[in-house]
Amino acid sequence: MKRPVIFFLALMVIAAAVIVFYLQFTNPQHKAADENKQAAGSGRAYNKELAFELYQENCADCHGRDGRGIMSNPALTGTRFSETQIISIIQNGLGAMPAIDDLDENQMHQIAHFVKHLNN
Repeated sequence: MKRPVIFFLALMVIAAAVIVFYLQFTNPQHKAADENKQAAGSGRAYNKELAFELYQENCADCHGRDGRGIMSNPALTGTRFSETQIISIIQNGLGAMPAIDDLDENQMHQIAHFVKHLNN
């Protein structure tokens, strides 16, 4: 009689662990927390509000508030560039886009992470 009870209790503990694990890794709040941990793989904390503000101040006039581009300026949504490449473009410019030289390294990483994850 003890074996079925022990087996049932062990099965319940395993089931509870699986449910907790599943909820932890499918919870949208968990995903948002992970997104805010790292910016551009740099070890810097990603601040979504700061990144959005920096994007609006430095990029939105040409690329649109939502990154979909304005007139002949390209959309940034779904970009194929890596965050490192985006930082290089910010620093050096590309085509008609001028370099933006008044941003510090952290600000460039914030914008690069924001741009890379537009519509993701």
